[in-house]
Amino acid sequence: MLKKRILLLSAALLTVINIVLLVIDTDDEVARISYIKDWSQIFPHDLYETTIAAGVVAPVEHTPVYFDAEQGQFSQFLVQKGDQVKQGDSLYEFHVRDYQRTEKQLQQDGDKLAAEISAIQRSITEISAYQVSEASVLPPVLENDDQPEAEPPSYEEIEYLKEQYITEKELELASKQAELDSIEAQQAELASGGDLITVESPVAGTVTDVKETLKNPVISIASEEFRIEGELTESQRKVVESGMEVNISLQDPAIQTEGTVEAIEDIPEQIDTEKTSKYGLHVQLEETEDPLLAGYHANMEIITDQALKTPTVFTRQLDREGLSPSLWIMNQDGTLELRPIELGLSMDIYQEIESGAESGEWIADHQDVKLYHGTKFITPIKENLVPWRKILHQEKGSFKKAAFLTGIASR
Repeated sequence: MLKKRILLLSAALLTVINIVLLVIDTDDEVARISYIKDWSQIFPHDLYETTIAAGVVAPVEHTPVYFDAEQGQFSQFLVQKGDQVKQGDSLYEFHVRDYQRTEKQLQQDGDKLAAEISAIQRSITEISAYQVSEASVLPPVLENDDQPEAEPPSYEEIEYLKEQYITEKELELASKQAELDSIEAQQAELASGGDLITVESPVAGTVTDVKETLKNPVISIASEEFRIEGELTESQRKVVESGMEVNISLQDPAIQTEGTVEAIEDIPEQIDTEKTSKYGLHVQLEETEDPLLAGYHANMEIITDQALKTPTVFTRQLDREGLSPSLWIMNQDGTLELRPIELGLSMDIYQEIESGAESGEWIADHQDVKLYHGTKFITPIKENLVPWRKILHQEKGSFKKAAFLTGIASR
């Protein structure tokens, strides 16, 4: 009984002494130690900020074909709705009413197209020769007066605009050249002495409409190239820009592909004070071997911002108790530091560290433990990280078992 009382009094006395020491320790003579249970490194990771939109596969272009009743009398259509046509295929025929007038009109149309083709070729040559550098100013032909830039465009933005401009001009050039080829074919038929002129298709694609009433356009042709057409909400319209990358998923059939935001409408499709405005979105598709048909529905994940190989931590590792978010940094000198940081992108369980810490630095998890800034820290041994083979196979006499065991025991 007496022994039990002595033990209880001893325990109580030790507790009181420890409390008194902590209270009167104004000079931090009793050193605190932070016991860290879990820790890891800041790691590089790719983070993305995205917005979701729905869309439908649609032809890139619908080309109208006209008939001028003043040039002659219509004869017959040579195609019907649903037909696949190539550039130069015959579409319809008509009998020339006034040889001289038709010849003059064809000559005028041909000269106009030839001038337009020359102008397009010059534009392509000039912009192709433009050298983009970090200090480049946006060439006038690439400027968009409807969307003034808040700040000078980056090297990547100018390079993208340059490539986009060249692509658009090359498509326009091909279309104009096809029209000129068709007119030259009509001139050749007229010069051969016949009064029957055949009008050829300026593009390759699918005939989507044939008007037997001869109301213009008498024929419509959908291009073979497809894009995704969708809608953006008012909030999405503020963050989505041309040139942004898009991940595209089609459910039936199951197709995964990529694309780029090609254009965004500035005016909503319908203006209604009672409804949220919707803005048209056009996404250019990357080349794919998967068969596509107009009308396929698609889900689009538009990447509005990204940070590649950026310093990243798990969101649970952030300490948000202070005025700014912080991390518990395990410094190489064995001290623990509560370091303020600036946050970047957040994606699921990942958080970008924009500044304040770098990839490779060690950080402590602060859940369920009490950590102290500026103190020494100790951690349990992670057996899988200890180089046992290297330790146990050192040169004879260099490995001190007693010192090794004493170190473990002290921890």
